[in-house]
Amino acid sequence: MDQQNLRQSKRQKEVGSYVTPFPVRVHIITWNVGSATPPDDITALLGLNVGDGNTDMYIIG
Repeated sequence: MDQQNLRQSKRQKEVGSYVTPFPVRVHIITWNVGSATPPDDITALLGLNVGDGNTDMYIIG
């Protein structure tokens, strides 16, 4: 194993001892329609009725 792969392997082991990976579901949306304001009911915009409802984080920009 070359030096770079050896260092990378060592880093992965070190990080793995501190971090437990787990899947995260992220829903990202933007509202960029000139100067128009978002609708009063943003349920459709956020996609709240889409999917299985297991979204962990919404990012709105």
